[in-house]
Amino acid sequence: MTLKKLLHDYGISQRQLAQRIVSPQGKPYSTAVINRIVNHGKYPKAGDIEDIQAQIKAVLSTLGVHCRELQAIRFGGELDLNKDKKQTTNNLTENLEMQTLSQAAKQVFKPR
Repeated sequence: MTLKKLLHDYGISQRQLAQRIVSPQGKPYSTAVINRIVNHGKYPKAGDIEDIQAQIKAVLSTLGVHCRELQAIRFGGELDLNKDKKQTTNNLTENLEMQTLSQAAKQVFKPR
């Protein structure tokens, strides 16, 4: 079960979740940050993904979500995170390749 569906089924708003999840700076995350986690699986750069997920599970438990459903939550951000890392690596490799080409080679191949 996805986090979004679980919140919907239990009538828990993203705002309720945001007010109870604390960032490393000690302040609650904004509703927009929680929205990105719930809808897109994208986590803030400053926070530890496992810590945020643990806090979400703890908050949901206090709001009455059953233990069995907490264990079955699919957060979904891990795949997107790996994809972003691969994309960054590919861009870095491409940029390095571009820098190693001579001016004559750049004119012949016309890289993007």
